[in-house]
Amino acid sequence: MHAFSLPFSVVSQTIQPDYGYGASGSPPVIPPNSVLKFDVELLDSHPKPKDKWEMNVGEKLEGANAEKERGNEAFKKGGYAEAAAAYREGLDFFSFSENWTDEEREQQKRLELPLRLNLATCCNRLGEFSEAIEQTTKALEMDPESSKGWYRRGVARMAVGQLDEARHDFVQAAKLDPKNVEIRRELEKCKKKIEEVRAKEKSAFGNIFKKVDLYTGKSALLSPCAPSSVVSVRAEKQGVRNVSKCPKVYMDIKVGDNAPKRVVFALYNDTVPKTAENFRALCTGTG
Repeated sequence: MHAFSLPFSVVSQTIQPDYGYGASGSPPVIPPNSVLKFDVELLDSHPKPKDKWEMNVGEKLEGANAEKERGNEAFKKGGYAEAAAAYREGLDFFSFSENWTDEEREQQKRLELPLRLNLATCCNRLGEFSEAIEQTTKALEMDPESSKGWYRRGVARMAVGQLDEARHDFVQAAKLDPKNVEIRRELEKCKKKIEEVRAKEKSAFGNIFKKVDLYTGKSALLSPCAPSSVVSVRAEKQGVRNVSKCPKVYMDIKVGDNAPKRVVFALYNDTVPKTAENFRALCTGTG
């Protein structure tokens, strides 16, 4: 088959058997070794669109706006993946904007900001939370007063378990848009999740602070508010050795919002010298 570069409406093409169905044919319609003849009609044509690097600034802004509108229409119909693709395509028009004038950059910002925020919404709906965080962070760099940026990043952060960061974002959004019920609802939801996590942490790790003191042998329950309290872990059997003579290391452990508590370990260097030395090095950060 020959290629044509000249405009035409109808063209006839002849295909020899070697380039068609050959000796096998396509029974029962096409016999073996048939010569095929096609009439090709051109119904429509349009010039090849410019590559983005070939466009001037006005064309790029127009293209970005067209993709934004296309994305908005897809979003209204629930086509979040299609909408996200359109918003990404719109952002791609700004890949080479380093030499734009201040006025052109201002026009870019007016388009780029909603493109990033809308893309973040799609990503949240699609479960693509990392990209949602990335897009909203870039949007907030452009406009720190964007309540939508803070809110949508909070939604993404809460979804991936970054609860403290999400709470911060929701608080910022609420300050900028105090009457927004949705923001308040998500903020309360985030606070509740944080409380649930704190409760689980307390249940899992709280008993570590109720131990027997290495020095007195007495049980000691520490106050969660005592910043300098020391907890000693009794690791030896009663009467086997005097652990007060063993070398010791400690760790300061913080659980939730409570003040750190110190856990002291006696090292049995007379029994397991290598293990004791390795643990000492681990705790002190020295060789």
